[in-house]
Amino acid sequence: MDNNKKSVFRNFTLIMQLGLNVMVPIALCVAVGVLIDNHFGTYWTIPLIFLGMAAGARNAYRLAMASVREDEKHQPEENKKESEDGSRDDDDR
Repeated sequence: MDNNKKSVFRNFTLIMQLGLNVMVPIALCVAVGVLIDNHFGTYWTIPLIFLGMAAGARNAYRLAMASVREDEKHQPEENKKESEDGSRDDDDR
């Protein structure tokens, strides 16, 4: 049960990180775009929104891939523990 709680909290923090990694670049680009537009009378907000979305997508991709690599790194350890305990996977039956 303790492993299950750790997994739930780990997934929750990953979801929060993904959301923040997407929202922050978009919000910063919108803020900079609005400031530039108000100061110079131009229309930079729309292109900067797209730049923020691209940066957020890149950040989310990198975070997701790091999480996958971390899971793959720990996967052999979990399989090793299961074989030491004598438990079997459903595929072995």
